[in-house]
Order: sequence, then C-alpha cells, then structure tokens
Amino acid sequence: MKIAILTHPLDYNYGCLLQAFALQKTIKSMGHDVITINRFSTPYQPFHILIRGWLSRLLRRLLRGQKVSLVWNPTESMKTKLILSAETQKFVDRNIRNYGPVFPKDLESIDQKFKFDAYVVGSDQVWLPHFSSNCFLDFVHRDNVIRVFYAASSGSRCFADDPNILKKCKDLVKSFSGISVREDNLIPVVKEYLGRDAIQVLDPTMLLDANEYIDACVEKVETSPIVFTYILDKTEDKQNLVNKVKKDLNLPVINGTVDKDYVKGKGMDINQCIYPSVDKWILNLARAKFVVTDSFHGTCMSIIFRKPFVVVGNASRGLNRFLSVLNLFGLENRLITNSSDFHSDFYLPLPIDSLESKINDMRKISFSYLQTYLS
Repeated sequence: MKIAILTHPLDYNYGCLLQAFALQKTIKSMGHDVITINRFSTPYQPFHILIRGWLSRLLRRLLRGQKVSLVWNPTESMKTKLILSAETQKFVDRNIRNYGPVFPKDLESIDQKFKFDAYVVGSDQVWLPHFSSNCFLDFVHRDNVIRVFYAASSGSRCFADDPNILKKCKDLVKSFSGISVREDNLIPVVKEYLGRDAIQVLDPTMLLDANEYIDACVEKVETSPIVFTYILDKTEDKQNLVNKVKKDLNLPVINGTVDKDYVKGKGMDINQCIYPSVDKWILNLARAKFVVTDSFHGTCMSIIFRKPFVVVGNASRGLNRFLSVLNLFGLENRLITNSSDFHSDFYLPLPIDSLESKINDMRKISFSYLQTYLS
C-alpha cells in the first residue's frame, strides 16, 4: 500500500523529527511504501492574523513580562528555517523519506500526482487550529482513500475552539476510518465535537526501542556520563534545578538544544543559533545518567532509554500531555512544577520490569490499531 504521512514540518524540532522517524519506520516495517509530506505553513500571513498575533505578543509582554519579540511578523522565513536546521536536516536526509518542502497550496496537486492509497495523519499537535483543515485532509477529493489519525494531539487550543474550523472538520472527519489520540483527555473531545469514538495509542517515539534510534545515528560523541537537559522554556527556576542536579551527581551538563533561540528582529547572529544534530541529541541522551526536561518528547525518550528523569511541568504548553503519558506507566511522581518539589528519590532507577510490561501492552494496542486500518 502506498501511504502518505502528514505531520508537522521536518525542521529543527527534535520531538517532531523523532516521532516522524518512528512512525514512518513502524509503518514501513508493516510492508508499506511510505513517504512523509514535509508541509510547512504558508510563509505569508493575512493581515488579520498578523495583527492578532502582534496584539497577543504585546499583552504577553505587558501583562506577563514575557520576553517576546514585538516585530510585526516574527515568523521565520524558509531561508531562516533552512539555516537553523542545517544540522538536523542531515538526520532527515538519511532516515525520513519525504517530499518537500511544500506548502498548503501544493497539497492537492501532490495528492493527484502520487495517488496515495492511504493517509496517516499524526502524530504531534496536528489539531492546532491553524493546521487542522489540512490535517483533516481537505485537499483529498478522490474516493477509496483510507484516512487515519494516529496519536493526534493539540496544544492549549484545538479545532474545537473555532466554530468555522470545527464545522469544516466535523464534515471532513466523516471520511476517516479510524481516530486515535495521544492524550486520553482528547477522547471525550472527539466524542463531543466530532461525534466519533477514539482510542489512546502511544506516541510514535515509543513504538521503537532505544537501539533503533542509536542505529540511525552516524556521528560519534563522547561516552562519558553526563546530565542531559532538554528544556524548551528556560527559566531561572529550571536553571537552579539543573545546577542542583549537576552538583549532586558531580557530572557535566550537556544541553540538548540551542543555548539561545533565534528571535527575528533582535540583531542576533543566526549562525550562533543553529540547532545541534539529531545524532548528538540521541547519543547524548544515551550516555546520560540523569535527564532534566520540560518537554513531552524529552519525557517519552527518557522512558524509552530507561533514564531516571524529572519533567518540569510546563503549564503554558499544557500539562495534560505529561500526565497522560506518565499515568500510562505509573511515573506520575516524576512530574514537578517547581524546583522546590525535587528530591533525591528522582535519582532512583525507573521500575524496569513493570515499565517493560506496560510499554509492551500499549505497543500491542498501537500496532493493532495501525494494522486494522492499513491492512
């Protein structure tokens, strides 16, 4: 079967890249011909979108004290994205068969060109409002095309928050054979707003074993033990936590991402903001003695690599995603919201035996879901 995967862009978001790699590898292992459509958002935004975004950033800066850019359009150009992803692109080129980069206007012609037998949409936050129409496959007009959501997710907002988008999605979802979600709290959302049943499956990153990620790497890194950090939203409190762990374990700290995110309009040297390679990310995680993260995929990968970890809940990005995956494996005690909640028990090993059993059970459910709709 010729299958297209539609997910977020293959740029420099490590979580997105790792889940895209894992999902494609899993579906290929089932004997299918798979390609991921590397879809980027339209680089030019309508005026009403720009003004709404600017006002939102202004309020965040004035009311919450957040250090956000007030340039009129902070969206990165494709040229900027290509520079920032120069190193991460090497992993994509080797490991993720893809078509692109393309934009929303290209999707219908791509469908006509390849005539895919099926589409798998996911994973990650494909139900964000601005992404929803395409991810409900509004560009596919052919009959007899299998449409499946795999581990769909959303951020703090989703398709249900916009009446116009919801109406469109509710009509388009009628053509979907199966719906699965990443977080269990989305199951009632699907039922209430789309009138469909959904099941919870594993994030694609958790469908693979640690050695499958290591085998995808070609770079070499040091093998000495470290503390590995993957922190998306840097704060003084999180840095205090990292410093404590470093002192307690007497180990060097390796940051899994850039030290400073590139912000348009601030006169930054973009060449100092290029994201490290995915190989380095994986191999540094592999040699870590402990992980500090505030990322969903940082959490998933820590579990897959069986690394003791602490996840600092990021309320602005949503706590449900953390609670959902941690509850699956009885690891909810690994979540904190403040460094003062950290204690020495976090250094204890993960409960390997029970973890193996629970991961295997969820993998069976997840594989069965894919096999049911893609057989």
